[in-house]
Amino acid sequence: MITVKVVAPFTLKNTNSAGEIQVPERTTLNGLLRRVGAPLLAYALPAAVNGSHVRKNQRLKEGDLVVFILPISGG
Repeated sequence: MITVKVVAPFTLKNTNSAGEIQVPERTTLNGLLRRVGAPLLAYALPAAVNGSHVRKNQRLKEGDLVVFILPISGG
């Protein structure tokens, strides 16, 4: 098992108060989304791991910081 921290604009299930969750090694972002009970919309959100934009098939490592980003528009 590895521990990752998740920051998201939606409610997270199965995380501690710091937003951390333990997942099996080789878990991808898609797998993480399932484990935190993410809404369907979350699968379309851009994501960053440790500050770098990644695809949803990115495998996670111990201590990764995962951030799901809401698109913002301006005028």
